[in-house]
Amino acid sequence: MSHAIVIKCPPPANNCFIVMPFASEYDSLYACIVQALVTHKLHPHRLDITQPGVNFVEDIVKATRSARLVVAVCSPEPATGKPNPNVMYELGMAHALGKPTIILTTDINNLPADLRSHYVLEYNPAGMGSGEFINNIKSKIDDLFFRLATENANLLTDPVYHDILVVPQKKLMLLDNEFWRNFITILKFVKHIRAEILSIRTTHIANLHKAVNDIMENPSVWNSIKSFNEAWENYHSSYQENMKSRVFDPLPRSGQRVEESFNVLCQLIEQDSQEPVIKAREFYKIINTLLQEYLGAHESITNCLVGDAFPLLRNKDAEQTVYNQVNNLYANTRKIIVQTDTLIVNLIEMIQKIGD
Repeated sequence: MSHAIVIKCPPPANNCFIVMPFASEYDSLYACIVQALVTHKLHPHRLDITQPGVNFVEDIVKATRSARLVVAVCSPEPATGKPNPNVMYELGMAHALGKPTIILTTDINNLPADLRSHYVLEYNPAGMGSGEFINNIKSKIDDLFFRLATENANLLTDPVYHDILVVPQKKLMLLDNEFWRNFITILKFVKHIRAEILSIRTTHIANLHKAVNDIMENPSVWNSIKSFNEAWENYHSSYQENMKSRVFDPLPRSGQRVEESFNVLCQLIEQDSQEPVIKAREFYKIINTLLQEYLGAHESITNCLVGDAFPLLRNKDAEQTVYNQVNNLYANTRKIIVQTDTLIVNLIEMIQKIGD
């Protein structure tokens, strides 16, 4: 199973993190690097030139994560004959994060073999400060940025590191299990309601609607009465066996879970991306209202019928009530289907808006 490590990065900036030993003999080299960065309008950042009171380790992390480019000076130090260990650590962090890097050194053979295949510029300290040296640094930056542009890289990662995925801060919720658990709770509820209502509407309610309209047009025709009785029996049996147990009995409990899920989504989604989830909640409230209206129409019809026989209606008022409520039931189911479809589309749009 593959796993992902998600690292929060600040918004990409046009910064160049210059990693080098803290020694005065590197000041001239630093000045040359800064001059080379001007062409690309990159802002140099060096850790010994930082704000007082800033945590040093935190500054390393922030500078690396937000940099568009890292330039590391890995020349062997006189005391050890090896590159500075702090510089190597920070360079390793840059590579781990997929940062585009350029390495400067006075001795390329002194570098670990793994680093020699990267963008390395070997320089002679005697030629430091010359226009040629500064142009050589510019050329390395030009070559690197040209490759990045060719490969459609973003500001945070080098496409050489294909296994590194950069996710903007506002999209992090798309990797959050809590977000998806609650999103799926809402989606499952809506799809379930739609499937149950669509099933009963396209069969039993459609037949009941036709039968009650036929009998109102031909109240004395036995076939019309018989058709209505059969339609009512089929509808009522289906309601008792399916709709009641699968939709209306669990509605208070499932509705509470959906409300809780909406609350969680509102907490997770940033303020400027909340419009779709607010709309989704409004559609959900409409669906709840329509379901209550469905129950009211169903109960009104049931109360008017004695047993299952339409001719045994107590009076014309009851007959008219059944006619009206069956029509309401028929129209209500259509509205529920339309609203559930709308809510499903809205939920999809919510994901798209977060992903944009």
